[in-house]
Amino acid sequence: MNVIVEQKQITASQVNELSSLMKAEIVEYNRLYRIAVKQNNYMRKQDIDRLDNNATEWAKYLPIAEYAKNCRETLMKRLFKCDDTQIKKIKIKDFEDLAGSLPDSFHELWNNWLESITKLERQNSLNGVLAK
Repeated sequence: MNVIVEQKQITASQVNELSSLMKAEIVEYNRLYRIAVKQNNYMRKQDIDRLDNNATEWAKYLPIAEYAKNCRETLMKRLFKCDDTQIKKIKIKDFEDLAGSLPDSFHELWNNWLESITKLERQNSLNGVLAK
């Protein structure tokens, strides 16, 4: 990633703050994933009543997930002095370059975070195909 970084180092405190935000985002994405799986089942059964309730539940929790994502992105933009387009290109290597060594727990958290995003995107894509 070619982001110009004015700050020379990410502190342990900032890594901890980011970790907390990522954990919150994972919780919300996992919740949305469970709702998306239920949606898929209800669509297969053509259970309109449950689909309506599921849509209400999705609408309730989606803003919470978006807020969690926005909080994490805001911190990452501040740490990397980057914009919305550059933030999607940030890799764990970029954190290592600024923070030095990162705890193994952060690597594991990063992978869990990426997995939660991928899982939700995949399920939403499957639901979209089924809806057609």
